[in-house]
Amino acid sequence: MTALPDMAWRLDHPWLPLTPPMTSGTTSRSGVITDRIVAQFGLDTGKRWQKLVEQLAGGLTKVSTYCNIWLNDITRALGCEVPRWWLVGAELKQLSANDQVRWLQRDGRKHGWRECTPFEAQARANLGHVSVVGWINPEVHPVTKRELSGHVALFVPDNGEAGLFIAQAGLTNFSRGTLTSGFGSRNVVCFTHD
Repeated sequence: MTALPDMAWRLDHPWLPLTPPMTSGTTSRSGVITDRIVAQFGLDTGKRWQKLVEQLAGGLTKVSTYCNIWLNDITRALGCEVPRWWLVGAELKQLSANDQVRWLQRDGRKHGWRECTPFEAQARANLGHVSVVGWINPEVHPVTKRELSGHVALFVPDNGEAGLFIAQAGLTNFSRGTLTSGFGSRNVVCFTHD
């Protein structure tokens, strides 16, 4: 693990790869290390993961969120990357939150991930094992017929409090909040990295 010199490394542009100064590998894990690595991102204020609200013609509003980019940034810093780009056939595809959950289900085991319960994910996050949560949105856009984005987040240590805790980028960004504040009552799937 390296020390945090300043915030110059924190790029605002979500399409550029991010390499934070403080990282960990799979051999140096603890809840304290996870908390420090999450904190360095300044998730609550970082422009890179802030939602983008656009006013479209006809009074319509488009909201773009970046939970998939946050999940890639943080898991990369924690040494067990959930990819943002993946080769699908002959095409390099940017993975949405739905795609990242599908990747974890389909390819995750080959990369050290396994499915678990939310309670196991929290218990392992408390020990510093990387655990994530996701939801695949089953809805499609009525006009474009494209699937609507789901959501992904990282479990963070509970620091002795009762409950399930995550860090997320999305409609609201936070470094520590409850699982239900990020996902509501949606049927989520959880994964942990061994």
